Amino acid sequence: MGGLPWGLTIGNLLEMGVFIVGAIAAIVTVRLDIKILHKAVDEMEVHNREVLKEFRKLETNMADQILEGERTIGESIGAIREKIAQVELYMRDNFLRREALSEIKQDIRVLGDKLEARLLRMESGINIKQQR
Repeated sequence: MGGLPWGLTIGNLLEMGVFIVGAIAAIVTVRLDIKILHKAVDEMEVHNREVLKEFRKLETNMADQILEGERTIGESIGAIREKIAQVELYMRDNFLRREALSEIKQDIRVLGDKLEARLLRMESGINIKQQR
């Protein structure tokens, strides 16, 4: 039987064959794992873009709602200020201050005193004419 070169035995050749097949299987497995990882990374990037897009939409919506709330509050405060101004004008035009009311009462007393004095003079004039 002719021997194997370099003093190899069939066991050695089988071991080398198993090693080579194992190495090839490991390389194929690593390449498949890398492809799976690339695919997973790509999917995560797509998902990340979708989430970011949704986040920006929500952020814009929230900013719009905040602006709408600020505008509504501003309009409400403006309406309250306007109503206060209207009430002040109404109060000014329809009600008197104490000092003004006191002055009016004093004027009415003076007029009453004058009327009473005139009536007394008229009565005395009537009495004088009746006595004649």
